[in-house]
Amino acid sequence: DFGGKQAAIDATSEVLAAANFGFNATHQKVVFDVTRAYYALSTAQGRVEVARAAQSQASVLQDAAESRRTRGLATLPEVLQARERSARGAYDLQAAIAGEIDARMALLEAMGVSPTIQLHIASITGRAVPAMVEEAAETLVERALAQRPDLLARVAVVRAQEAEIRRAQAEFYPKVFVAGDLGQNIGRVRTNDIPGWATVNDVTYGAAIFIEIPLFDGGLRSNRVGVARSQLKIAEDELELTRDKAARQVVKAYEDLKVALRQREAAVALLLASERSYDAAIDSYRRGVASLIDVTSAETALTRARTADVDTMSSQ
Repeated sequence: DFGGKQAAIDATSEVLAAANFGFNATHQKVVFDVTRAYYALSTAQGRVEVARAAQSQASVLQDAAESRRTRGLATLPEVLQARERSARGAYDLQAAIAGEIDARMALLEAMGVSPTIQLHIASITGRAVPAMVEEAAETLVERALAQRPDLLARVAVVRAQEAEIRRAQAEFYPKVFVAGDLGQNIGRVRTNDIPGWATVNDVTYGAAIFIEIPLFDGGLRSNRVGVARSQLKIAEDELELTRDKAARQVVKAYEDLKVALRQREAAVALLLASERSYDAAIDSYRRGVASLIDVTSAETALTRARTADVDTMSSQ
């Protein structure tokens, strides 16, 4: 049939390949969703620790204010402000715990397991962070274009549409059908009142050739070719859009990672400086040198630094 049947086989094979690539893409999405939920939970757990440390610092400040008041070095408003910060610290801790519970439920949902299952989640604390990305963005883009299953599925769709064009074009040519049969007639027969049997053992065979020639179909075949070409153009445009989208995603992720690595370095330095500043401020406050505002400012800065440290650790 001038390639019509082979074109149909090719088109079906490419559709199957696209389905397989889509199956692989679903697997990758599951892995990505679980990974993202895991790091979100790690961030939530880190923020619980930050809130717990902030509550502890607020309690230390309250004790210092109470002690200064008994010695006549602090006023009642100072003590009340210290108590207010301690109460706010307790509230922030409970809010962080609620966020950790939500993140844990999101991870279990991404994993597809029952929310009642108790999982022990490994912490990311102490893991080594790379200094910088070793590969160039162009290399990562080329790898993505060659390996991403969503792109490979789009390529398979384009090839399927090309096969559909060949199948539609084959309809303009004649179809030739060749048929044949070969058999053997074996048997025996007997007639009443006639003694004995009559037997038969003959070979039977036959052959036939059919030719189907398309003459007129009112433009149906031409329209089918036009539709197939339009579908190919759509598939090619979608492939190009998917390639551009994948390249943008890779480049953006590459730049975001570089920024995250630099933020991580800055967060470590900021945390160290904030810890020293807070220690000096609370010590000075106990000695009656610093004011409550100095301590609360240092405490707020330390809490922010710890939060930044947790966030930048999970964003890698």
